[in-house]
Amino acid sequence: MTGDTSKLTEWAAQLEFPSDHTTFFNFLASHDGIGVTPARGILSEEEIDFMVETVKSHGGVVSYKDNGDGTQSAYELNISFMDAICHPEESDQVRVSKFIAAQSILLSLRGVPGIYAHSILGSRNDYAGLESSGINRRINREKLERGKLESELQDPTSLRHQVFNAYKHLIQVRRENKAFHPNAPQDVLRLETGVFALVRGTGADKILCLVNTEGKSKELRIDFPEIGFPGELRDLLADEEINSTVLELKPYQVAWIKSA
Repeated sequence: MTGDTSKLTEWAAQLEFPSDHTTFFNFLASHDGIGVTPARGILSEEEIDFMVETVKSHGGVVSYKDNGDGTQSAYELNISFMDAICHPEESDQVRVSKFIAAQSILLSLRGVPGIYAHSILGSRNDYAGLESSGINRRINREKLERGKLESELQDPTSLRHQVFNAYKHLIQVRRENKAFHPNAPQDVLRLETGVFALVRGTGADKILCLVNTEGKSKELRIDFPEIGFPGELRDLLADEEINSTVLELKPYQVAWIKSA
C-alpha cells in the first residue's frame, strides 16, 4: 500500500526457524479476510488505521470486535487481495505489476506458499455475493462460472489472463530452482525502503530475489561477488543477462538473479 518495505524487511530478517525438519506455511490471501490482530506489535496503530481506511476507500469492508469498554477494534479486512493493494482507478497494467510483485514475495520466502485460487485467477471484489449474503467474507469468495472463467483466461486482454500467466511463470521458474526448497537458507538484505531483497539457497544454486515495491524505477548498485554471486549473472524471470553492477528495476519489477 505504501511501497515502504522497512517493517516487512525487519520482520522477515528476525524470523527464526524451529528446526531443520519444519518450515513455514506462507499465504497472503485465503477464503477468510485479512487478519489484523497478528499485525499489532509489528505495525503501529497509525499504520493499521491507514490499512483500514485504505481498504474502505478501495471498496472493501472491515469487521470489528467489541473491546468491552464501548470501543471497537478492526480485526479483519474483507476485500480481495488485489483490490486491497490496488487503487480502483489504476490501469490493468499497473494492477497486474503491483499484484505480481506482492505475490512474488510469497513465492520467494522460505517455506511452502499457499496460493488462494482467487489470487492466481486475478479476482476482484464480489459485491453481488456480499450484498446477497450480508456476509463480509463473501466479498472474497466469488462463485465462478466455468465457461465465463475459461473465456476470460483465454482472452489476452483480460485481467484474469494477464495475472494467471504472470503468476504461472513465477511458479514455473520457482519449481526449476533448488534455492526455493522450503528449507533452503534465507538471508534478508537491507537495501532501500522501496525494495524487498533476500538471498535464497547456497552455492551455485543461490538466487537473489529483488522486488521493487514502488511505482517508480530504481537504480541499485550491488556488489554481486560480495554477496556470493560471482561471474556472469542472469535474471531468471526476464531471461536476460546482467552485465552491470548498476541494476535498474522498473516500477513493481521482480528480478530473480542467479550466477550463470
